[in-house]
Amino acid sequence: MATDRRSARRYTMRLPLRYRVRTRNGVVYSGTGVTQNISCKGIHFTTGEKIVPKGFVQLYLEWPVLSDGRPLELQIVGSVVRADEAGVAVRAVRHEFSRLASEESTPRDHPVLPGA
Repeated sequence: MATDRRSARRYTMRLPLRYRVRTRNGVVYSGTGVTQNISCKGIHFTTGEKIVPKGFVQLYLEWPVLSDGRPLELQIVGSVVRADEAGVAVRAVRHEFSRLASEESTPRDHPVLPGA
């Protein structure tokens, strides 16, 4: 029987997301996807686009819980540790929640990754 070596519990969540990736050679591209699971240390998602492993990524998820009646957005910064036909695995370095304006229903445009 295979043993799961993950150090953090993963939670199955299907949420739409937007991403921006900066590759090691400085190329920046963006796209959309759907989360498969999430933990305090990372996230796994699927997308129709090809993602380059070892790139830096910013993820933007509309969180399914409201704060004072306003939608929350989870922003995650991390690195792509694996990208294959099963999806994209990201190791989270930093995350934060922010409240979206009440009329916004999708994540807004965000600045490009620092250093890009």
